[in-house]
Amino acid sequence: TRCHIQPGRPALRSMALEANLPEKLCKLNEIAYNIWWAWNDDAQDLFRSLSPDLWEYFDHNPVKLLKSIPFTEFEELQNNPAFMDKLNNVYQNFKNYMGEISLNSIIDPNRPIIAYLSMEFGLHESLPIYSGGLGILAGDHLKAASDMNQNLIGIGLFYKNGYFVQELNQDGYQVEHYPLQDWRNLPVNVLLNQSGEPIKIPVEYPDRIVWTRVLIVRVGRIPLFLFDTDIEENSPKDRDISSRLYVGDREARIEQEILIGIASVRLAKDILGLDPAVYHLNEGHCAFMSAELIRRYMLQGFSFDSACEAIQGHTVFTTHTPVPAGNEAFSVDLVYKMLNRFFEHMNVSIHKFLDLGRNIDNNQEFSMTVLALRISRKANAVSKLHGEVSIEMWKLVMFTEERFFNYVTNGVHMPTWLAPGIKSLCWEVDRLHFEKIKSVPNEIIWQKHQEDKATLIHFLKERIKKEYLRRGLSIQQIKEMLVNLTEDTLLVGFARRFAEYKRANLLFTDIERFKKIIDNSDKPIVFVFAGKSHPADTRCKELIQEIYRYALDERFRGKILIAHNYNMHVGRLFTGGTDVWLNNPIMRKEACGTSGMKAAASGSINLSLPDGWWLEGYKPELGWKIEPSTTLEDHAEMCRQESNSLYDLLE
Repeated sequence: TRCHIQPGRPALRSMALEANLPEKLCKLNEIAYNIWWAWNDDAQDLFRSLSPDLWEYFDHNPVKLLKSIPFTEFEELQNNPAFMDKLNNVYQNFKNYMGEISLNSIIDPNRPIIAYLSMEFGLHESLPIYSGGLGILAGDHLKAASDMNQNLIGIGLFYKNGYFVQELNQDGYQVEHYPLQDWRNLPVNVLLNQSGEPIKIPVEYPDRIVWTRVLIVRVGRIPLFLFDTDIEENSPKDRDISSRLYVGDREARIEQEILIGIASVRLAKDILGLDPAVYHLNEGHCAFMSAELIRRYMLQGFSFDSACEAIQGHTVFTTHTPVPAGNEAFSVDLVYKMLNRFFEHMNVSIHKFLDLGRNIDNNQEFSMTVLALRISRKANAVSKLHGEVSIEMWKLVMFTEERFFNYVTNGVHMPTWLAPGIKSLCWEVDRLHFEKIKSVPNEIIWQKHQEDKATLIHFLKERIKKEYLRRGLSIQQIKEMLVNLTEDTLLVGFARRFAEYKRANLLFTDIERFKKIIDNSDKPIVFVFAGKSHPADTRCKELIQEIYRYALDERFRGKILIAHNYNMHVGRLFTGGTDVWLNNPIMRKEACGTSGMKAAASGSINLSLPDGWWLEGYKPELGWKIEPSTTLEDHAEMCRQESNSLYDLLE
């Protein structure tokens, strides 16, 4: 590899360790180091053509791919006219998309700047710094901002151990593996100072200072800055602060949230020389940025209260879940311990800050959601119904004529999620033209859907065969599991982060009735599942195990399948290749449920409770609505009523 430094303003120089390529092929490096390729099919096909096996093995990571192919093969490729034509076409599309933008010009100081803060970003499976819908939404947000040429920067954390790789053991119980992510083999640069040295930002903790370097991911026209504490200036313990997403230990968790909150303001103001017009908090995890902003305003002579009011003037907050586990909270004592010295240096009592985050239902709990609401002028939920639920939840915290709460229903970044077959019907050089679909005959649309379905079926067969052979199942047992997996079978998909309120096991409420449905040989049906549970959520691991056991049960073999290691790649295959998309959460618990949008656009038909976006999107000609229960108090009765409605629709 060679070291490549991009020129520009001192604070916007960066370094990437690129693959050593022949001069004619250096364009490959330029494309690989911008996530633009993640939503451009031609770019992905270009990289895949270099080595299909390595492309799959490296989770579609072009940087690692380029560094793993012998130089002699590249020398041959530069003399291959067909490959060079393909490379030049992709590169020209990339340059047309980017225009004259360089790292230095990507942020326009003459336009209002948005700083978008999130603990996770779901950009691509090869960069596992995401876990669920919140992160996928954040990744789609950056991609859409790039397409719209918004003046926005993203800020998050770089997790060297990423989010875990999922394995199901012999009993179907989830086991987590945390492989090391080396930034040098990812589409990641390091931010440099004038001297060409990595920039490091200090963050104060009670008894020490922790330093973080800044990594950059180019997301089309948008820079995403990621903080990484794994540097030699820090102790071994502090090097691990940014190592894992959503660590369970409360002190380690608050250290992460203090890091991103304080360092984000210092990055924007001190390193990049920016004064963001808007700090957009994607959930409350990043709300400690208010502590650093209060410090800065008070240095200018503001009182604590006037500093808070000033912060409200340019802070926007998006909440993603009505489920308690999604609303971060710490004990007041822990927040006092971690931030008391920070406020002592400002000659202000920390108790005023603690009051900003005190939970309205528990005075000894510091809620990051409450803090985020109190420092924001505007806040939004992510669907109409979620807005109603959130207003009821937080009405005591934030509602005045000047400060209000509303909803903005989530969307998805269609170029990323649209299934290849359907996309081919309405895609022209980085632009979607959905109007074209109206003139396409139904038979052609069905043919394209069947192509996408065949891709999913091939993936499921290969993955299930490999996994179950490893677990000791016989070839005959595996054949029985896969016998119904054909393009003529109705394929019902359920793939998402496993949470108890999502009720992946609602189908099994009445086993006998369910068995009659799947035993109809004239109208074959197969249910395919995929999803990860939070590592600390024992109940959801048991749900995965329950589905795994049903898949092996002779009564259901071949009618229920579960694929391990759910990620963005698996998610795209599922939403693009299933016939019916199943979603049956407990009503008013699903904030939005954007996987159903991806499925709908790709030709899969939604079968869902009218929660989240489906309350707004449902029409009888567009899909099916599971009738909500008339009771919410009796959980068993609620599940019985709603499963009966689900069975009625399936029948």
